[in-house]
Amino acid sequence: MSKFVPNKVYLRGILLHYFIQKKSAAEAHRILVQTYGDNALSDTTCKDWFRRFKNNDFQLEDKERSGAPKKFEDKELEQLLDEDPSQTLPELGKILQVDESTVSKRLKGLGMIQKQGHWVPYELKPRDVERRFGTCELLLQRQKRKDFLHRIVTGDEKWIHYDNPKPREISFAEKLEPSACVTCMCVTWRALQEKTWTVANAMYIYGINNSGAQNETTMPEEYRHLPLVGKCCSIDEVLIKDAHGNTICASSNDSSTYFSPLFSDFNRTGALVPGDEYKSFTALVGNPCNRRYMLQPEESDDEYYLLVNGSIFAPRLDHVPIMLMPGKNYCMETVPELGLRAFVCFQDVPPPTTDARVIIYACGLLISVPFLILTIVAYTITPRLRDVHGKALCHYCGCLALAFTTLAITQLASGQLSPQACVSIAFVIQFSFVACFFWLNVMCIETWALVHHHVNQCSYRRIQPKTLFFYYSIWAWGFPAGLILISMLMDLSPTIPMTYVKPAFGSESCWFKSDAEALPYFYVPVGILLLGNMILFIITAIKISRYQQVLALRRLARNHHSDREDQRLFRRLKRVFIVCLILFFLMGLNWMMELISWGVGGDPFDWTAFDLVNALQGVLVFGLFVLRRPIRDFVWHRIQKIRGINTTELNVGSMDLALLPVINGDIPERSYNS
Repeated sequence: MSKFVPNKVYLRGILLHYFIQKKSAAEAHRILVQTYGDNALSDTTCKDWFRRFKNNDFQLEDKERSGAPKKFEDKELEQLLDEDPSQTLPELGKILQVDESTVSKRLKGLGMIQKQGHWVPYELKPRDVERRFGTCELLLQRQKRKDFLHRIVTGDEKWIHYDNPKPREISFAEKLEPSACVTCMCVTWRALQEKTWTVANAMYIYGINNSGAQNETTMPEEYRHLPLVGKCCSIDEVLIKDAHGNTICASSNDSSTYFSPLFSDFNRTGALVPGDEYKSFTALVGNPCNRRYMLQPEESDDEYYLLVNGSIFAPRLDHVPIMLMPGKNYCMETVPELGLRAFVCFQDVPPPTTDARVIIYACGLLISVPFLILTIVAYTITPRLRDVHGKALCHYCGCLALAFTTLAITQLASGQLSPQACVSIAFVIQFSFVACFFWLNVMCIETWALVHHHVNQCSYRRIQPKTLFFYYSIWAWGFPAGLILISMLMDLSPTIPMTYVKPAFGSESCWFKSDAEALPYFYVPVGILLLGNMILFIITAIKISRYQQVLALRRLARNHHSDREDQRLFRRLKRVFIVCLILFFLMGLNWMMELISWGVGGDPFDWTAFDLVNALQGVLVFGLFVLRRPIRDFVWHRIQKIRGINTTELNVGSMDLALLPVINGDIPERSYNS
């Protein structure tokens, strides 16, 4: 048995029945779905028909449509124009029985244009031919310099970043900001058929006299609706180069070099529409720049659009969207053999003034570097100091010396560095400082391991020093290397969207652009390491305190010789812990202050003292790890031996070096008397 499938008219009749019964459209739709399932009318259709019924329209059949517009062949239109080329759009539409817009579109497709009341074929003017020919030549030259495939960005994801700045309505007075080097004129240009330009009206809007006073005149209302553009030279002048290679304005009678800019505008969707020529526009005459450079629109980064309000919108100038104002940031002028070009002013950078505190800080950094190098030399030439802890200290001093050297260079000579050198130094500073904190963390871990091993009186042997240092090296070098690779990828890769946080090295200084950019790439890793070191020191301090009490009670109970030796050894171990704790505070205190300053949103305290202590860290490290006895005596003994002077070798048992058996994994035997 076949299933009944209702048609549309049948279902509309049911809707009319429920409408007469005073049911709602929703109720009628629900009943239809329960009865006919998928064949029921949609909820929107039911509401539309109920709306018709309320307007007393009870016709259930579909109304006849007017149908598609009548089609006609191009030959019919061409025949009509051949008979009478002066026919208007309404006349042609009436004859062909179509709308005027349809005829207009078809005429445009045929390349016809109305001149002096007659429809004639559109012919390119000589300047249009020259412009198109020049554009083709530029495209061919661009293809030779940088082929098309070079500009395609490949990746696993397709993305488009579009910055849509909303044009701000500004008054004419805002557009024409006075400049000391500009004589601003409001000039209305009109194009004539003989391809020449004449001045219809001119008046000074802003002028600066010898005394520096500004003259201001109100702009006529009839000119305020006209597009605005900045022009570098006077009315009948173009830009050329003189015999010395300097760019100057010179008069020109060549009709192919006249001033004719294309004005763009934003449409309703916010997208830029192609530029158009205007028969009348307003020009702001004068050169606003002390130094300037020419934009090359054939290059992608120099793409720009002249807007009708006089501004130039450059989507990717200096890799960011920029708005340039006439009479302030740019001017346009015709250049022979190049056509109309835009010239952008270099920003007037004030001469850098170096703060005295910056100079003192940089000098402190440079003073620390020799002491850090001497520390490395002292531990390198002394075999007894080349244990795991000593090697970690050498790596720490090496990273710190590199960081201090590059940081001092940026403090003293940042203005003389090229952008590429500035970015490279920023990566070196980031890597060296992060590696410093990782090697400080290695020293903290090693100190905790020594205390834990001695206090718990572990009977097992520790890992061999070479193997242990290899694991430490992977930890201390691997993570900084990974972090620097991520930073380079985020900062230099063009496939990373702009919405991601990038380091932005070199944008404002040879460091991160701001603390917000430094947070994920520097402050967070350093903060985690400082927190980890602090936890290790707290745990170690608790172990030392408890074990010291146990030793005191044991000595009171039996006063054995092994207990006294154990206490002396433990006292020296505690000194190592205190020295590492001092180093932790020296290295971490200044960066803790940086984090606190960033967290409170400013610089509420004067960190000069902390910066100076941080800068002289190399001197303090040399004093703690080299000049402190008995290490100083042991290093001096090694120096004398290298010089060939025989001296008596020092007694290791009387030095802090008695810890060496513990460090190397050798546990002294203990015998206790009951």
